[in-house]
Amino acid sequence: MSIPLLGYIYFGFSFVPVVVGLFRYRKMSTPMRLLTALCALAVVNVVTSLILGRMKINNQLIANVYVPVELILITSVYYLSTVAGRSKRVLLGSASLFVFVWLVDVTFFEPLTEMNSTMAAISRLFLIAQSFMMITVVSRESAVQMSKSAVFWVASGVILYSTGTFIVAGLGNRLLEIDVSLFVVAWHINWMLLIMANLLYTKGMLCEYQT
Repeated sequence: MSIPLLGYIYFGFSFVPVVVGLFRYRKMSTPMRLLTALCALAVVNVVTSLILGRMKINNQLIANVYVPVELILITSVYYLSTVAGRSKRVLLGSASLFVFVWLVDVTFFEPLTEMNSTMAAISRLFLIAQSFMMITVVSRESAVQMSKSAVFWVASGVILYSTGTFIVAGLGNRLLEIDVSLFVVAWHINWMLLIMANLLYTKGMLCEYQT
């Protein structure tokens, strides 16, 4: 199946936070530098998966490994953006729990070479919960308005991104069973949310208050 125009538009927008992050790299805090690395890795992941797919080579290994790597990097961004000990423990504990569950799943249930929409969907729930917690933490800790805090924009972007991916990963098979057109609509919604998420990440990178 050919990629719709919106898919290419999303791909173009995925470069925006990478370019901005690299341009402002020396001025940014460690969390925002990690976010830049994550955005760059996301681009590499998409490009590599697309190339392998075009070559009729199984790309599920890359997609499955990217899930815990992404969660660990986003957790690290949050972890380094807060001084609250309790929040740090929750972040570390949730990331450790997910990685443990992921390792058990890929070892005993879902091989890395097969599509694992379950773990992808579960990771979204972890990230959404972490992001809402971070917005709450920012509202308590930040010395400036939330709109001037980088983490607020990053967490908002993660929530949008995770919501779209959860719809596709968690409900994709069901939508295909009902009507293929519904699956296509879900992907379009996902791409739109991804575009918005990349813009929010970029906004966070441009904030003077980097935590």
